[in-house]
Amino acid sequence: MPRLAVFAMLAASLLAPSPAPAAAPIAILAAENFYGDIAAQIGGPDVTVHSILTNPNQDPHLFEVSPAVARGLVGPHRDLQRHRL
Repeated sequence: MPRLAVFAMLAASLLAPSPAPAAAPIAILAAENFYGDIAAQIGGPDVTVHSILTNPNQDPHLFEVSPAVARGLVGPHRDLQRHRL
């Protein structure tokens, strides 16, 4: 009888559903830091946010792309864009 109980417990542990593996955070690219802040607040721990303009006092119209910024944009990410209607 003890063998049957051990076998039953082993079978039950193998057939029990295992927790789903944690998914990698979604990478989000935001042009300005305030859009990045909104995305981070909405996504919480499920997202990683990269903002191109991090200084709130910087004028986005005067921004010039540098090689360092271009290197930071390489890789899979979601673009957070503002659309005008």
